[in-house]
Amino acid sequence: MGNFFCILEANDEGRAELLASMHYLRWQVFHQELQWTEGLMIRNCMEFDQYDCAYAKYIVRINPYSQVDACCRLIPTDKPYMLAEHYPHFIQTQPIPHDARIWEISRVAVSKKLREQTRSRILPQLIAAMLEYGLASGIDSFVSLTTDHLVPALESAGWDSAPLGKKGSTPNDKCYALIQTVSAEMLMRIRSLHSIPGQLLHELDLSGFLP
Repeated sequence: MGNFFCILEANDEGRAELLASMHYLRWQVFHQELQWTEGLMIRNCMEFDQYDCAYAKYIVRINPYSQVDACCRLIPTDKPYMLAEHYPHFIQTQPIPHDARIWEISRVAVSKKLREQTRSRILPQLIAAMLEYGLASGIDSFVSLTTDHLVPALESAGWDSAPLGKKGSTPNDKCYALIQTVSAEMLMRIRSLHSIPGQLLHELDLSGFLP
């Protein structure tokens, strides 16, 4: 079996091994590699935080060995979410979102091996998968607290990320709060720029959104 993307839910007992693999990847990236000092709960070489809760959704890439090698977490902003509860001062140009049509992206992680193998190709694929999920779920935009060194990568990927305030510091990184558009046009743009041939999240019905 080749690489594929799918959606996980936090309490999906039928996919417990995939969830464990995702949390192990997060432990590798945030605890071991980036050496974050705040906001991590470590259990058995897996990383969690308080937002790994019932309403969290995860987009993951699964390799041929049934291991998660890329992931992100999506949370609706009408529920408690990290940016609003811990870093609201990063949002300076508009009210803090609390809207079912605006979701937060967090815990974006890609294995070191995959980054080396794919260079810059994996981030556009993750973005395309997030846009697919957004379209199918009635999401208008995403917000995120994004490490400053990832901002140029998002720009290169072609996603129209706009800052919501000035760069600031957390105990782990220097970051911006960003807002990003969800639209069929944006998805088609990302696919075209990065030669992504078609749908990545095959469990979604996108027939009403794309030509």
